[in-house]
Amino acid sequence: MNRLLATLLLVLCATCANAQEPLTWDSLSGAERQLLQRFESNWAELPAERRQRLVLGARRWSTLSDKQKAQVRDRFKRWQALEPHERRKLRRRFERFLALPKADRQRIRERYRWFQSLPDEEKAALRDRWQRMSPQQRRRWLELQQNWHRLTPAQRQRLRREQRNRNN
Repeated sequence: MNRLLATLLLVLCATCANAQEPLTWDSLSGAERQLLQRFESNWAELPAERRQRLVLGARRWSTLSDKQKAQVRDRFKRWQALEPHERRKLRRRFERFLALPKADRQRIRERYRWFQSLPDEEKAALRDRWQRMSPQQRRRWLELQQNWHRLTPAQRQRLRREQRNRNN
């Protein structure tokens, strides 16, 4: 879900804080006008920042492959199907993610890519294991993950043994 929100925000809400001059409809390329045609009738009334975000989103969209566009459309449909409280929850989670230090955000992205690369059965097993954890176990696991890189190999091995013993 976080990836869904991130993609939507990148594609639909890209911002440009340093917009120099307001974009006129005539200053857009033909491809941009085609993508943004539903805004043509009230383009001049839109705030400059909103016009800039729309143009940046259109430019980003035009760089996507057909497969990526299909994925974005699918994610957007899923986003629209969410209840308002679910959307708010995801927005807050994304804001917390953006507030993290850059190294933490990078580590999270790498872990996400790692998880996505797993076979479906393995992903399902990990999800199932997470769902069966108590809130305390989840907190402990998250704490360990945050500090894993600081542990020595011996400490990591000891934790792995403890985990195996608990699972048996």
